Amino acid sequence: MIGNKSAGFTVIETILYLAVTGLLAVGVLAGATTAINQQRYKDATNSFVDYLQSGYDQTINVQNDRSTDKTCDSASQITDSPNPAAEVRGATECFVIGQLISTDDGRAFTMTVVYGSQDGSKKTNDTDALTASNLFLGTTSSTYTLEWDTRIVQPGTATPILPTSILIARSPSSGVVRTYIGAKALTLSALITTGAVSADTLFCVDPSGWTGATRDGAVVRPDTTNSSGVKLAGPGGGC
Repeated sequence: MIGNKSAGFTVIETILYLAVTGLLAVGVLAGATTAINQQRYKDATNSFVDYLQSGYDQTINVQNDRSTDKTCDSASQITDSPNPAAEVRGATECFVIGQLISTDDGRAFTMTVVYGSQDGSKKTNDTDALTASNLFLGTTSSTYTLEWDTRIVQPGTATPILPTSILIARSPSSGVVRTYIGAKALTLSALITTGAVSADTLFCVDPSGWTGATRDGAVVRPDTTNSSGVKLAGPGGGC
């Protein structure tokens, strides 16, 4: 008499099945985590490029952050209006020149409107025209922080970028938008005198452990006059 065999898996077969399934699951999760981290890094880098480009858009479109209850005069002063009849934006003695983007640590950035209070339009070159305009900063700033704990570092290193300012200013003489980059400690006039962009300026985004891929960043081209002059550095771009 032949006994009946019960169908099913042996203990060894079950263990092997679970082991293989577990390895496959680990592989899938590891791949998904890497892809997510790479996308986060890409998003942070693209967002930073967009942020720099917005400085040019706000300069070209003359966006003014000054409240309508504050006056602006030729003495480079922004003060509360003494009465409702005080001059409003567009009718005061000062005028919008551009935007100043600055950072202390490469992670948090501020953007502040730059005003002029003197007529520099009769100067023969843009440097002299901007210097003669007696530039000064507005009283409020917008802030931006790089996403996913990334930060801007010096090319080829993990060293944080030094305190830096980027002045985006429209010349009152030629009407051309100019870019000046230098130390944050510089005055606006000193930044204009010494900070003209004559070569590609790299702002490399450190992934802060999110991905092991090649670093990327933003590059500001020489003689950048609009947002198209700020681009992704791209793999192999020097970061």
